[in-house]
Amino acid sequence: MSEPAPRPLVLGASNVARDLGGVAAAALAALPSPPEALWIAAGRGRSYGRASWYWLRRLPSILDSDVWRRLEARGGPTHLLLTDVGNDLAYGVEPETVAAWIERCLARCGVEAGGSVRATVVSLPTAALDELPLAWLDVARRLLFPRCGLDAAALLARAGELDARLAALAAARGAERIVQPASWFGLDPVHLRARARDEAWTRMLASWRVSAAPEGGGDPPSGRWRHRRVAGWPLPERFELAGVTAGRRQPAAHVAGVPLVFC
Repeated sequence: MSEPAPRPLVLGASNVARDLGGVAAAALAALPSPPEALWIAAGRGRSYGRASWYWLRRLPSILDSDVWRRLEARGGPTHLLLTDVGNDLAYGVEPETVAAWIERCLARCGVEAGGSVRATVVSLPTAALDELPLAWLDVARRLLFPRCGLDAAALLARAGELDARLAALAAARGAERIVQPASWFGLDPVHLRARARDEAWTRMLASWRVSAAPEGGGDPPSGRWRHRRVAGWPLPERFELAGVTAGRRQPAAHVAGVPLVFC
């Protein structure tokens, strides 16, 4: 009997949303066989545990997204990438609360030591944050999170605490942990440099590989080709725009013939 199709899930925020084509291409290259679909819960400014706003658009939290309902209806081995953790600190959420939300995501995916889920937890970009002057971090904070009431020093302290908690969670549950190097970032300490994205996604998704050369896998496509694979700005299944409830029928797009379900 053939093995069941893998069940790939990507959880994140702006880095995932800004490069859906790159994420999808790297994920498909890393999987041992073609999946029925690629499930993604992400979005600019996305929170793991509460509803969040980006300009006039409001998204439910990742924990409250429709991705869980959709995954429950599918079998197969789970492959998880959990990244873009940190927005909630700028929203004033305490590190221990964010860590509890992340642990709930891992538990819902069945991530546990000795289990069968291939999971990767990506660190906060603390190396990039530490290399920038506090004065510039305050400027970046005002630009990226204008409603944040914490100064740069307080955010750095909370980021370090949350990152330590993420490392402990990954170790306790047997998940791979990827530490993001400063070279992946520039003056913007939150978003990946365009030229670093291919390397970043390949490294983040390396734990999905069953072997060094997965069947049907290989290196992800790079350059303009991969960005054309997801046209426009795919919309999630459920959101609000200027207070009006809206949604997008899924799949939002197809990448190499695989449906991309954006929740």
